[in-house]
Amino acid sequence: MSLPKSDQFPDDPEDLTPARRRRAGRDLVPEDLVEMADEVESLAHQTIATFDFYLFSLLAAAILSVGILADSPVLIVLGALTAPAMTPVIGIALGTATGSLKFFSQRLGGTLIAGAFVFLVGILGGYATFVFNTPPVQFLIYNARISWTHFVVLIAGTILSIITLKKQGRAPLLPSVAIAYELYVPLAIAGFGFGSGQPHLWPDGLVVFGVHLAALAITGTIVF
Repeated sequence: MSLPKSDQFPDDPEDLTPARRRRAGRDLVPEDLVEMADEVESLAHQTIATFDFYLFSLLAAAILSVGILADSPVLIVLGALTAPAMTPVIGIALGTATGSLKFFSQRLGGTLIAGAFVFLVGILGGYATFVFNTPPVQFLIYNARISWTHFVVLIAGTILSIITLKKQGRAPLLPSVAIAYELYVPLAIAGFGFGSGQPHLWPDGLVVFGVHLAALAITGTIVF
C-alpha cells in the first residue's frame, strides 16, 4: 500500500544531486555565513594565477632588467606598469585569513613561480653587463634596501587592492602597480646582482622581496 504524499519520507541525502545537496546543507547554515562563503569563493576564483599572469610577469621582468641595465627609473616604472594584476599575491592573504592550507599553498606557489621568472630574467640582464660593459647600478640600488617609504607604498597598495577587489570584483590599476613595484623590482635587482656580481644587489634584493611578501600577507590577512 502506498503512503499518502504528506506522509512520504524525505529524500535520502545520498540520492540527492550535488546541487540539491548543497542547497539542503545551506538551509541549515545561517544566511550571513552562506553569503560569506559565496564571497570567499568568488574572491578565490579571481586570485587564480592564469597564463596571462605568468606571461605579463615575464614581459615586466624583461623591461625591468633593461631598466636596471640602463639604471633608468623611467623604465623601472614602465616595467611595473606592464606587470599583471597582482591578485594571486592577494590570494596568499586570503588563504591565510580563511585558514585553507591548500588555497594558501596554491597562491603562494603561483606567486613564487612568477617571481622565479622575474629573478631568472634579471640574471640574464646581469650577464648582459659583461657584453655591453655598462657602469654599475647607482640610483636603483636603493630599491634593494629596506625602507619605510616602500612599506607605506606596499601596505597602501595592498589595502586598496583588497577593498576594490571585494567591491568591484577586480584589482585596481594603481594599487596593483604599487604591489608589483615593491615585489618585482627588488627581485629583478637581486637576479641582476647575481648575474653581474655587483655588490649590495644580491642577496639584498631577495631579502627585500621576502620581507615585502611577508608584510603583504600579514596586512592582507588583517584586512580580510
